[in-house]
Amino acid sequence: MQAGSGYKKITFKILIPGDPDGTGGTIPGTGGEQEVLTTRCSYEQERSQIVLQAMQFGTNDVFKVIIRKRASFIPQALIHKAYIDSEEYVIQQVLEVGLRDYKLYLTRRR
Repeated sequence: MQAGSGYKKITFKILIPGDPDGTGGTIPGTGGEQEVLTTRCSYEQERSQIVLQAMQFGTNDVFKVIIRKRASFIPQALIHKAYIDSEEYVIQQVLEVGLRDYKLYLTRRR
């Protein structure tokens, strides 16, 4: 299948310690993050696929969820909302926004 029309590449990464300012802004490629899963699925499959894979991390361990599109972070307010609610809420919001490619960062509480 081709990337593009109706398909998104979803990369799950878990941030390992190295977040001094508490924003989750670990710089890619510095060893502060570890890729756990990369998958592609259609828009219809997407939400359930993301949630299913996120559950494998154990939602009780999820401290913070940050979704990043290429080099830019989505608004800070959405990140703060993730603290209050859950990764599912953020995923839902991102799907509504319709970002094409993004990374889902699951940060565990240490």
